[in-house]
Amino acid sequence: MRVLKATALLALAASVLGFPQGADPANFPTASAVSAPIGESAQFVSSNPTGLSQSVAAEISSLYPPQERSIAYSPCVELPQGSGDTPKPDTPAVFQSYSVFAQVARSAPIPPGYRQTFGNLQASCNAQGYLGYASMRSYNPTMCAAFCNKTLGCQSFNIYYERDPTLNPGPGCLNPASTTFIKCVLWAGQVNAANAVNTGQWRANFQVVIAGSNGYWTGK
Repeated sequence: MRVLKATALLALAASVLGFPQGADPANFPTASAVSAPIGESAQFVSSNPTGLSQSVAAEISSLYPPQERSIAYSPCVELPQGSGDTPKPDTPAVFQSYSVFAQVARSAPIPPGYRQTFGNLQASCNAQGYLGYASMRSYNPTMCAAFCNKTLGCQSFNIYYERDPTLNPGPGCLNPASTTFIKCVLWAGQVNAANAVNTGQWRANFQVVIAGSNGYWTGK
């Protein structure tokens, strides 16, 4: 799925979430639940975060600049690469059971001003009030919280490891090697175990799966 320019994302927000451009996401009406896109490096639906410190900017995908892409990838086109470990052997089951991912998620600190709503799940959130996401250089809830704090209307976030293909699956590369994205997904509403139901998807013979998924909420 391609990353859209800011203007296109604002239009997407208006059409999908049902609010006018420039509206405060904290006042969004009830909308259909959505999930963050699979793959890619970043997507900002409400607005690009501003005022990020250098340390936070170095962690998120401002250093993985979104690329303008065609509506549909051609089969076997090289896709953006993540920064997480790639467990071996390269299978979905090994990815989900990888002890390093579980250990990092379980020992992750709770950022100041947040409460943890779930931990170390194998699913990401499918919720209301989606604000966008960025890929990170490391699994760092504190930096993800700082990203949320600088994004209009953000009240919670979901951080996790995602197994993605290195090539667009299709004829000639039905099950390519994987890469691991560390995603920080922002939400205007609450994330919790009840809406952490997105377990991934099949892309041809390649299986996208998730591990080490933690959720945090401001309690507002």
